[in-house]
Amino acid sequence: MMTKNKILLGILGLLLAHGAAFGQNIFFDNFSSGNLSQWTSTGSWKSGPSAGNVLQNTVADSTITTTTVNSNSFQKDRIVIWNVLTLQPGPNDWNVAVLYPKYVDSNNYIYLILHTPDKNGNRALEYDLAASGLPSYQGFVHNLPASLDPTIQHEIETISVGNVFQVYIDGGLILNTSNPIVGQLAGSVKMWAWQSVVQVSTASVQNYNPAETVWVDDSVPPGANVSTYSGGNGGGPNVNTWTWVKNIPAPYSGSLAIQAPTSSPISQVSFGTVAFPVNTGDVLFAYVYLDPANLPSEIMLQYLYNNYGTWANVYWGADNITWGGRQRIGPMPTVTSAGWVRLQVTASQAGLGGQTVNAVALDTYGGTATWDHIGQAIGFAATAGSNGTISPSGSFAGSFGSNQTFTFTPNTGYAVADVQIDGVSQGSMTSYTFSNVISSHTINVTFKVASPNTGSWPGDTVWVDDSAPPGANVSSYSGGNGGGSNVNTWTWVNNPTPYSGSLAIQAPGSSPISQISFGNVAYAVNTADVLFAYVYLDPANLPSEIMLQYLYNNYGTWANVYWGADNITWGGRQRIGPMPTVTSAGWVRLQVPASQAGLGGQTVNAVALDTYGGTATWDYIGKGLGFVASAGSNGTISPSGSFSANYGKNQTFTFTPNAGYAVADVQIDGVSQGSMTSYTFSNVVSSHTINVTFKASTANLVVWVDDSVPSGANVSTYSGDSAGHGTSLTSWTWINNPTPYSGSLAIQAPTSSLISQVSFGNVAFPVSSGDTLFAYVYLDPAHLPSEIMLQYLYNNYSAWANVYWGTNSINWGGAQYMGQIPTVTSPGWVRLQVSANQAGLGGQTVNAVALDTYAGTATWDYIGKQSGQ
Repeated sequence: MMTKNKILLGILGLLLAHGAAFGQNIFFDNFSSGNLSQWTSTGSWKSGPSAGNVLQNTVADSTITTTTVNSNSFQKDRIVIWNVLTLQPGPNDWNVAVLYPKYVDSNNYIYLILHTPDKNGNRALEYDLAASGLPSYQGFVHNLPASLDPTIQHEIETISVGNVFQVYIDGGLILNTSNPIVGQLAGSVKMWAWQSVVQVSTASVQNYNPAETVWVDDSVPPGANVSTYSGGNGGGPNVNTWTWVKNIPAPYSGSLAIQAPTSSPISQVSFGTVAFPVNTGDVLFAYVYLDPANLPSEIMLQYLYNNYGTWANVYWGADNITWGGRQRIGPMPTVTSAGWVRLQVTASQAGLGGQTVNAVALDTYGGTATWDHIGQAIGFAATAGSNGTISPSGSFAGSFGSNQTFTFTPNTGYAVADVQIDGVSQGSMTSYTFSNVISSHTINVTFKVASPNTGSWPGDTVWVDDSAPPGANVSSYSGGNGGGSNVNTWTWVNNPTPYSGSLAIQAPGSSPISQISFGNVAYAVNTADVLFAYVYLDPANLPSEIMLQYLYNNYGTWANVYWGADNITWGGRQRIGPMPTVTSAGWVRLQVPASQAGLGGQTVNAVALDTYGGTATWDYIGKGLGFVASAGSNGTISPSGSFSANYGKNQTFTFTPNAGYAVADVQIDGVSQGSMTSYTFSNVVSSHTINVTFKASTANLVVWVDDSVPSGANVSTYSGDSAGHGTSLTSWTWINNPTPYSGSLAIQAPTSSLISQVSFGNVAFPVSSGDTLFAYVYLDPAHLPSEIMLQYLYNNYSAWANVYWGTNSINWGGAQYMGQIPTVTSPGWVRLQVSANQAGLGGQTVNAVALDTYAGTATWDYIGKQSGQ
């Protein structure tokens, strides 16, 4: 058996311990980030080695105990260690190297770490060696050829063929032996090994994860160029070096981290001239050290790909770095104390699946940052076609060496058509398990129409299957939009094989419209129901349009929905989507939520099924179970919208308020349930509606203004233009009409055809990074301002943070656009808010606040901050 293992390693140089003789206790005070403080050898060290002497082991083989390393936590206890001496040319010049297992994979290949201490016992060099097929208590160490550059990374390859063991560096053979313990190295330098057992209290070896391919950790990628940048969006100074630090802060991994330059306001660390292939399922990551006392307002990761032609930019926090197209991943990480934070994005989310990364840039806006441990990790990209789900779904990181199971759930009336693993078909199944995961994978499941064979699917109310509805009249039509031939019969067929039962309805030949219909019925439709019909389509003779028509409102109104082209021009109609994709002849389920068709709560009196051109056969027509999930403003519900329900299954909905808001009420089928964070329908046997509303949260509020001026503050109002031509007063006008948002009084803004301002100063309000700043404004849609601005004076009265909604008419200083003017359909109070980080106020002290509108009218109330949002 021949096995190979390749590892890229950064070589920083071997430090020699001159003339040293170690006793039984060896101390490595700073061995790893796991704070492994003491190693105790049960063997005894021989002192005074000289060239040519073979040092003998004083520990019998029977005392050696091996322990499999936990491949998830990488912790160990009583793991056998090889202590190895490598002799240098001089009789008194020698150094100690410690070799120990890192983890053992599923093939029992042992991955090893080589540690070389300096004369004080501190780590001088650590890198990986991989030896396959060796017992877990064996390993090797070697002297490095003198020609190797000790400041860059090299590739070590180990090969095991039978009992022959070979080691290559950068493709050159340096060791070829049948004994991995003693071998002859290049340059006739001999290697000697000394075996001993080391007892280690359970402790983390280091921040190592075999699921990761690390691009940067303690050294620059081989052949890469590096740079740092400090400036603005338009430009700034750039230097072609990195600043490595090893103590403040302590690195996340290894012995060094990269200090980002001081931001002004953008700080960037980058490297390029690389070629890192990225798989679709991979996860890209970087570790950043953040301090809540000096937190950036934005962090961005940039990946250059497409042969240096395209940037993929993803960011967290505010959108202050305006370089190219960019995708917001989420808010800034929550940091309560200084420490390392892992930032990650899936390759598929960043659009990097299957690409090769040529350069990477790590950016922050404001604050400080240190970077470490940058690369890619294994992951999954799990997707499902329509009419069913896969669980878990989406893109996410994988766990090395573990198993990962995916389950597939077809919607009612559907079955699994095919499962593809990494693009290769696996056929139909209900679940799939990846065993011993060591690489990224994609998994996709598609679904097909399934037949209930006899009867109907649970939860379906079938109106037509093998016979016309009781008491109904039926007809068939063939002609154009203006008229044609109509007969009061249907043509029943058993070819093609019906979707359900023994008969299906053959539509008449189109000229160009073909229709079958039935009426004189009264079918009650609930708001959350789903209306469906099955149609047999042949791609060789496909219609250009399919329409479903429902007559309701006591035979007074048609609800018409269609797929494909808009060729059938009968009455008002709603396009649901394109024609279904049909690659081979078969049954297709057409469905529309009752709420979408405007049929919720109505009674259907007639149904017509139409095609334009082509051929069609119809079967299994009726309604099924569904959900209508909706949310008010200032929060979301998930899942949302109208969709089918799976009979007998559970369905959970979760509610997520925006920052500064909380759930006000959840209504199930119109009945209030109170405030909650989620709701589960168990054993679904009927359709349901669910609606969630949100309200301003009262948690962690610090109110600066409500019914009175802040203690010791001075106040003013201004009415005029942006150049200062206007009227200022040192008082506020307090009113109780409109009814204040809180308390008994509100502040009337002065009337102005241009700018109206209410302000207060001479305060010192501390603002933390996690805070949200807010103010309530009363708006009338008949006199709506075109712009609203909130201004915060900070930095000892020297800097303004301005944020605005609407047009940029006020034009005072650098202002950040927050969105459109709030939608107001009737007069009322509106909450305006901005996160402290987004406004650049995290960790600052506010000295003054100004509330501005451009044109229109406004009343202000309840101004302050909400912490922890």
